[in-house]
Amino acid sequence: MVKEKVKGLKGVPNKHLHARISFLHQAAEYLSSHTSGGERPDAGPSDGSSEAQPDDRDTAVKHLGSISSNNDRDSKHSTDDLAAPPLITPGMPSYMCSQLRQVALKSQIRLLPEIKRAYCKRCNAFLVEGQNYHRSMENLSRGGKKPHADITVFECGVCGAKKRFPITGAKQRRKGDRQSTRATVEISEAERNESLPLSMPAAT
Repeated sequence: MVKEKVKGLKGVPNKHLHARISFLHQAAEYLSSHTSGGERPDAGPSDGSSEAQPDDRDTAVKHLGSISSNNDRDSKHSTDDLAAPPLITPGMPSYMCSQLRQVALKSQIRLLPEIKRAYCKRCNAFLVEGQNYHRSMENLSRGGKKPHADITVFECGVCGAKKRFPITGAKQRRKGDRQSTRATVEISEAERNESLPLSMPAAT
């Protein structure tokens, strides 16, 4: 039998795109934390077994060098890559943020302010306070006497771009909300005008 659809219960549209955006944000945050500290993702505590590995690699290098002298440079590069897991480059979090931005723009998904402010709009670098961006407050009013003119400034340490956000200013409503309120005001004024008499009785 055909299952009846339950009215009133609707799922989130483009759920897979929301999941992808969330994954890219978490991946950029994780990679930036490892990039900033210079840590390797697979690096573990040093012990005796790890100290014995360089000797084995040296013997492998000598063996490869004895086979062919023309491939010495290739063998050195390969052994250097095997020496330790590569460091996460700073470009990887930026790449994740650029992909996140492209997915949101293409699918027309409105990102949360916390996610939008987490990366630079110019270079797509994932911003970590105290490491690659500086936060300050400025007041461009005369003498800085107007408290409502306080603005928070986020300055990217990679490209130098600045983003400014008001602190105490009231947030402007969306265009649809403003139009709806304007329409209700116009309707109420029209109803009030209709309720008034067309001509006032002459005073005796």
